[in-house]
Amino acid sequence: MHLEQCSSTQNSVFSDLSSDIQNDLIKSIAQVIRDEIKSEINFAKFVSVIADETPDISHREQMSVIFRYLTKTGIEERFVGFFDVTLERGADQLSQSILEVIDQFNCKEKLVGQSYDGAAVMSGAQGGVQTKLNYNVQWLSLFLAMLTYLT
Repeated sequence: MHLEQCSSTQNSVFSDLSSDIQNDLIKSIAQVIRDEIKSEINFAKFVSVIADETPDISHREQMSVIFRYLTKTGIEERFVGFFDVTLERGADQLSQSILEVIDQFNCKEKLVGQSYDGAAVMSGAQGGVQTKLNYNVQWLSLFLAMLTYLT
């Protein structure tokens, strides 16, 4: 009887009409993982972002983004995705892309650090992504430094 109930129940995620059931499954699993990372970040006090840009095999520029934070079980580094930045390779565009990912994971107020490769567009002191993010994020590290000094 239980099997009959399951087979007659309509599944809201997958349908028999889907020609790309494998891709649907991958997208659903990815969403569950993203939700878990969001939950972990929600409970973390501090977060840092790690980003790197590199071409893929088809010569399209991809930026990988990783969040690093402390959980009850220790330090976690979670890969959150590859983002196509082929058309957005300047510091303004890359920093905007990173800010969008930070906003998706609701951790802007918790950021204490950022890490990039040595490319000038990423870590350039005059106008790199690192400098651009410093203008857009009120770094919690300033608060922590002041708090340490006062105590």
